[in-house]
Amino acid sequence: MKDNYTHKPLIEQVIDDYTLNLSKLEVDLYQDRMLWCEAAEISRYFQSTPLKAAMSRLLTIAALEGEGLNKLDIAVALGCSRQMVHSIVEECLSAGWFVRTPDKKNTRCFAASPQLVESVRGYAEYVIEKVIEHKVHVSSNIYSSLKTSGYV
Repeated sequence: MKDNYTHKPLIEQVIDDYTLNLSKLEVDLYQDRMLWCEAAEISRYFQSTPLKAAMSRLLTIAALEGEGLNKLDIAVALGCSRQMVHSIVEECLSAGWFVRTPDKKNTRCFAASPQLVESVRGYAEYVIEKVIEHKVHVSSNIYSSLKTSGYV
């Protein structure tokens, strides 16, 4: 990297490094996402829209925490209509990516299936490796240390 930091305050240098590293990471993720969508139906489906991607993460959280969510909870959490949630939930139930979960109030609740949880876990492991490769965590840790010490 060019030495354009000579006259910048330390915090600006750290934020510039983080911005650069994060941008490289996101370009890399985008390029690899295209490959995943070609390779696996589950990736193609959940990467087809931001809402589907967010819903897969939300219901993975529900599965990992052992607390299913009903369609209204999902709609409120994601800021979309219940009709949209209904459509996606029904598609994912049919595909085996969402499952019905028991609920104390006898409402229909849903969570990610073991297959979807495993897919998201694989993505999480991939992202960890990419974050390390692009040194995003280094800039983030330095920023956090500066903030904790009162520098920011």
